[in-house]
Amino acid sequence: MECRHAERGWEAKYQNIMKAHKLTGIWTKEHSETFIKLKSILISEPVLRPPRFDGTPFILTTDGSKDAFAGVLSQRITTTLAGGKKVTCLHPLGFASKRTSTTEEKYKPFLLEFASLKFCFDKFSNILWGMPVEVETDCQALRDVLMSDKLNATHAWWRDGVLAYNIIDVRHIPGITNIADGVSRQYEGTKKGFGDGSEWMVSPDIDEVTGVVQNMFQVEISSEATALRERFADEPLLLEVVNALLELDHGTSLQARSRARHRASQYAIENGRLWFIGGGTRIRARARRECMTKAEAVELARQEHEGGGHWHRDSIKLTLLDRIHCPGLDANIVSAILNCAHCKNFGGTFLHSLLNPITRRHPFELLVGDYLSMPMGKGGFNNVGLYLDTYSQHVWGFMFKKPGSGSTTVKSLTNIFHNFAPSETFMTDGASHFNCEEVENFCTGWGTKHTLWPHTRHG
Repeated sequence: MECRHAERGWEAKYQNIMKAHKLTGIWTKEHSETFIKLKSILISEPVLRPPRFDGTPFILTTDGSKDAFAGVLSQRITTTLAGGKKVTCLHPLGFASKRTSTTEEKYKPFLLEFASLKFCFDKFSNILWGMPVEVETDCQALRDVLMSDKLNATHAWWRDGVLAYNIIDVRHIPGITNIADGVSRQYEGTKKGFGDGSEWMVSPDIDEVTGVVQNMFQVEISSEATALRERFADEPLLLEVVNALLELDHGTSLQARSRARHRASQYAIENGRLWFIGGGTRIRARARRECMTKAEAVELARQEHEGGGHWHRDSIKLTLLDRIHCPGLDANIVSAILNCAHCKNFGGTFLHSLLNPITRRHPFELLVGDYLSMPMGKGGFNNVGLYLDTYSQHVWGFMFKKPGSGSTTVKSLTNIFHNFAPSETFMTDGASHFNCEEVENFCTGWGTKHTLWPHTRHG
């Protein structure tokens, strides 16, 4: 460590001396030759040493400026002197630099340092992967960036790629003693040119351009993932969810990727199947349901329709909603029912009415009613008259101590018509408490059309 501190001290003194001198006008050809020779010495032994993979930590010193990214990879190496004394000093193993592109030179200072760190790790990955690494940077904020959870997608990708290495320490080194500072300043005052790195950016996209997806972290797509993607190939919404869950959506825009991953938060993949884990309400929660393609949903609906007595759409939907999840389930059920040969020849149970459900355009266009018998309650009430406005779904309930009759029906309708509005149509079954002269006269007096269900009409 003493040797290391001495090196830092000489670097600071040298930089202070050079700042006080101007080389303009006194730099000759001899100086240039000497400088080139000096650079040759710096990248040759015994100054530049080969790496040692004996567990000794590597030290990666980086620096980023608007002109360039630079890094120096070094390692503490013990050398035996002629007298037999052993000295441990910091020796460089390699240098790396890149001219910033037109976009990169506009980065904020901490992003310049961030991109420089990413560049250096990528450059020396064949040496550093799996080995202990100590990071040195002259940016105090870089440590906070590496630990931040509020980064955009690209910068989060950089961070995850950096933290995948075995980093054992991050140190702040002031710029005046940062050995990578001089390497990054070699491009100051020069023009950009081909081969200096300014034609490409430190970005995840560079890997995709060169044909590498997610670098060494993505080796192959599992057979389970391939089977899921093939299964939902014709289902755009579910395929987008599968790609988001498997992190195979790298070819999409950041906005589309964010939207897909938000939607995918309601899904999960388990045992080679896609499950929908969202949905339901506070009143009626639903367990997770397996996601099905359109063809699979139609086949299941057909089986339920034929095995359940050729019932209508709503009955089939109730049985399927707790088992499967499929976008456009209603249309799939209708498709299964319409293709039923039995229903085409003999008609289905309520087939026509449920395939054309009752809908209304404004309140009190249609009022429906029925009676419900209940156990004896407080006060002796044991019957309830229920009335529903099909447009607003508003329900009225009236309690009675005796079974429903024409008079109780008229009493209930009078309350509704007086306090709200008369209905254009009143639809009921053909029971005697509705199909009677008293109710018919009441509806006629209010100009309301009284409709009875044909299959229950008495008469």
